[in-house]
Amino acid sequence: MAGKPSRVIITRPAQDAAHWVEELTNNGFNAQALPLIEIGPASAKADISILQDTLLRLADYAAAMFVS
Repeated sequence: MAGKPSRVIITRPAQDAAHWVEELTNNGFNAQALPLIEIGPASAKADISILQDTLLRLADYAAAMFVS
């Protein structure tokens, strides 16, 4: 397919997606927001405990991956 894609789907969180949709639309793209993730602080005690335990054992891992 030559040229611009017929549609661009932005899967960023809603507050980020709006900016991308606006920028892409202003540049001639048919952009739509479809927020698939929400980024926020861990709030459940169990989640925080797992994160803290993992951080203390980080040297035990061969690799770590962080996804944005």
